[in-house]
Amino acid sequence: MEKNFFYLYVLTNRLKGMESITHRCCLLFVLVLFSLPVFADNADPSVAFDESEVIKRIELMESEVAQSRYDVVVRSYLRTYLVNHREKAEKILGRRILYFPIFEDYLRQGKLPLDLKYLSIVESALEPKATSRVGAAGLWQFMPTTGRAYGLQVDALVDERRDPHKSTEAAVKHLQDLYAKFDSWELAIAAYNSGSGRVSRAVKRGRSSSYWKIRGFLPKETRNYVPAFIAATYLVRHFEDHGLEPDVPELDLQMTETISIFQEVTFQQAADVTGIPEELIAQLNPAFPKGIVPASQKGYYFTLPARAIDKFRIFLESERPDFEGNKGAIAAPVMISRNRANLSPQYRRTTYLVQEGETLETLAQRFHCSVYQIRAWNKMKPSQQLSAGQQVLIYQLKDDLPFLALERIELFEELPNPLPEEVAPPSLEASAERELDLIMDNAFILYYVRRPESVMDISLKFLIDVQQIRQLNDIASYRNLKSGSIVKLARLNRDTPDAFRMGSH
Repeated sequence: MEKNFFYLYVLTNRLKGMESITHRCCLLFVLVLFSLPVFADNADPSVAFDESEVIKRIELMESEVAQSRYDVVVRSYLRTYLVNHREKAEKILGRRILYFPIFEDYLRQGKLPLDLKYLSIVESALEPKATSRVGAAGLWQFMPTTGRAYGLQVDALVDERRDPHKSTEAAVKHLQDLYAKFDSWELAIAAYNSGSGRVSRAVKRGRSSSYWKIRGFLPKETRNYVPAFIAATYLVRHFEDHGLEPDVPELDLQMTETISIFQEVTFQQAADVTGIPEELIAQLNPAFPKGIVPASQKGYYFTLPARAIDKFRIFLESERPDFEGNKGAIAAPVMISRNRANLSPQYRRTTYLVQEGETLETLAQRFHCSVYQIRAWNKMKPSQQLSAGQQVLIYQLKDDLPFLALERIELFEELPNPLPEEVAPPSLEASAERELDLIMDNAFILYYVRRPESVMDISLKFLIDVQQIRQLNDIASYRNLKSGSIVKLARLNRDTPDAFRMGSH
């Protein structure tokens, strides 16, 4: 802000000596611009930036990719993260929980340094929908031609540059090729930014294979690229030293499952059958800009919250052209919950007592989550490890289909059964059997919808084929049924297995 006041002072004095009306108007326009808040320094005066401490930490910071060093460019990037735009830095730190496990998986498979995951912070701030002014897109900012060269589909319906899995797989291959050419990770990531041709020419002109010696022969953006990488590495490793708190994404974004699908599916269909908001589905699947996953023999990755994946799989199965549904009666027992909330998709929060010898990695494997999630849930420092007896907070999915004891539902009114006086009343067991025989041929097992539910919800609740419910009730849509609706679940007849009759287990 002090700089802006200085510029205002200079411009004001310049205006006094201006005779040309045009020149005075131009300078007045610039004067107004500099007075706007957008040009102000966003630094919070209460945020300290102890440069000497930062330098000490960087000197101790080890990396397989770039030599840790501090200069004016590194300082500029660090002040952006740690002082001027702290909220943006906290969003980046939160998003790393979603994407770093994916990056590390592919980097391990490619036998590359795990520190290369920080490259995506420099490229896209870990935003899959990021697009540069020259047309690079996705977490790894591929240009269309480069993306296609590494097997990514880029067209109106599908842009796999934005797919976290596909783009990371392509980025690993690209980085492997660049390292094979330059035998230096600093030069390789510089070439990732500006192209291998520019780096090769800089190496030739600078007569050196050291990035720091040929840096002056590179384009301005690439000269700053490795310093930006160093700053991103520092941010992730030392954010707590600067009072930053990761903006942790909601659990539906953290606890996901990715499957391959081969048939055409729209985001609206997926939302209808799973109950997941369409906006959230779009956020999890940025590779499909039109909200349509086209049919494909190779298949496309599709990601949903883990709590909804079973419903979606049943939907996919029922939509297959060769799907014939279940022939005959359902042999599985009907399940009816006493409380609808028992089947609602919620997360269970538990506290786990760490045992001797357990690590973050073993806990992540045990609870089907990532190390980043455990650290975030427990606000652990990047370098902090577990100790025996420590209490750790864990989030898990509730069982979406608990096997509860079957309740008897009164679906039918009592039938009048006047008996002649001379006939002895039958036993209760014989009476119930006779009542059932009277209604078997023309009755259905009915379900009363007490709150909006989809056909898929009802299918999962009773373990009945979704197509059977749709056919019995002439339901063409997967949208939610209104409260008060009555749904036929199955025709009750003499061939119905005992397992499916009311009251059986």
